Amino acid sequence: MTIYHPIRDLPIVVFTNPEHGSIALIGDSAKTSFPFFRDPSAENAVARAEAFKAKVIAENEAEYARRRKAGDAAREKAAQKRMAEA
Repeated sequence: MTIYHPIRDLPIVVFTNPEHGSIALIGDSAKTSFPFFRDPSAENAVARAEAFKAKVIAENEAEYARRRKAGDAAREKAAQKRMAEA
């Protein structure tokens, strides 16, 4: 199941400086950027940013599944309680 998370739509922007290496930002401005990833190579910085995005999305989907399962269990328990009272 794919659950929407705002980080999914954000681009990864890379800034490279020969003296200081590369920085990959998730987001396209200072206001919307998530954590940045610094590495001597641009490819590694982007890979770290992509791994972070994937981790955040996976955690979000797992949390949604957990909440959904808990909600289903609570509804089932409430239905059983209503049946017992009837």
